[in-house]
Amino acid sequence: MKHPQEHIMTEVEKEEALCLQKEFEWVINKEVHIILKQLQTILVECSRRFPLTLFGNEGPYKSDKIILASSQDTLKTIVNLNGDSISFADIHLKIHRHHQHQTQTYKTSILKEHPWKLHQIQDAGNHLQFALYHIDNVDDGYQFKSSEEVLHTLDNILNCLQRGRTSLIVPRKRTIDDLMKSRNMKSLTPPLPEDLAISFYIQSHKLICAAYQLSNVQVMIIMVI
Repeated sequence: MKHPQEHIMTEVEKEEALCLQKEFEWVINKEVHIILKQLQTILVECSRRFPLTLFGNEGPYKSDKIILASSQDTLKTIVNLNGDSISFADIHLKIHRHHQHQTQTYKTSILKEHPWKLHQIQDAGNHLQFALYHIDNVDDGYQFKSSEEVLHTLDNILNCLQRGRTSLIVPRKRTIDDLMKSRNMKSLTPPLPEDLAISFYIQSHKLICAAYQLSNVQVMIIMVI
């Protein structure tokens, strides 16, 4: 025979379980939607500040003039950055030719007819759009069925944002052969000698310019600014 106290405790536990279930349903079907709306507002504002056409955000975009120079002017460039492209650059490069025992100066340019594309910015913008798509795919009246489903939705959004962040902070590694054959290198006017290469990329909040010299035995990084 059950003790009366045990019966009372069981009823209390059932009531607590019911309350917890109702609270859980409120969280996943009300609070989660509120959080998603708040996150959507933040990401839409980010897209408006992004220098690309995202969710109806149209240009013209602010053009930034950036001067990059090494300490001894081995590498110097004046860059016009417009959206995800370098629309103009004036590049001066001094190279010491050991076999000739002399320093040679090379000058080349990027012209607006053939801009240098910074693919990292486009990649980051794409990931931002995908994050917003994941939020848009959740209808206002949608009833989540489990916490796992909520976590799956949030993971999809956060993974997109993390990939976008990584695109800007950690430049994609490319071989020197890929760089030499890239469309961007072909935009230089006049072309550089075959043993020289230039690269522009984003690292965190900075625009970086790097110059490379190929020899018979190695690739030398001449200067990064």
